[in-house]
Amino acid sequence: AGMPSWYNLFFATFGTLAVIRHIETNRQNWLFLAGLCGGFSFLAKLTGLYYVTAVLLFLTYREQILSGIGGRSRATNFSGFFLLKALGCLVFTISLIMLVRPRLGPMEFFHFLLPNIVIPAVLLWSDRREGHGTFTVRLKQLFRLLLPFGAGVATPIVLFLIPYALSHSIYDFYNGVFV
Repeated sequence: AGMPSWYNLFFATFGTLAVIRHIETNRQNWLFLAGLCGGFSFLAKLTGLYYVTAVLLFLTYREQILSGIGGRSRATNFSGFFLLKALGCLVFTISLIMLVRPRLGPMEFFHFLLPNIVIPAVLLWSDRREGHGTFTVRLKQLFRLLLPFGAGVATPIVLFLIPYALSHSIYDFYNGVFV
C-alpha cells in the first residue's frame, strides 16, 4: 500500500525537476508546475510544507542571483529589500524554533535547527555581497518568481477545499489537519 510520505517524495522530486527546468528555460510555467507539486504534496501529508518552504528559500536566492546579473553598484547592497528579506528569514527561523522547541535537545538542535538557521544566514550574507538593485526592482523580480509558484501551490488546495466550503465544514477540515 502507498504511504503518504511516498507521495511527498514523488511530488518533491517532480517539483524539483520543474524548478530545474525553470532555471534552464526561465519560463514561469515550470514554477507553476513546481507549485502544483507542492500543493499536492501538502494534500498528501502536512510535511509537504517542507518542500514548499525549501522552494521559497531557493526562489529568494534565485532573485538575488538575477539581481546581481544587472549591475555591481555597491551603494544599494544594504537596502530596504535586504531588511525585508531579513524579516522573512527571521520569521522562518522563529517558526522553526517554535516547531522544534517541545523536543529541543542537543541532537535536535544539531540535526534540525542548526542547518535551517544557517541557510537563511548564508542567504542574507550572500545578499549583502551579491544582491543589487533598488527595492522596487528587486521586489518585482521576487514576485515574478513567487506568484506562479504560489498560484501552483494554492490551486490544488483551493480545489480540494471547495466541497468543504460548500458544506460549511472548513472548520472540520482545519481540526482534522492541524489540531
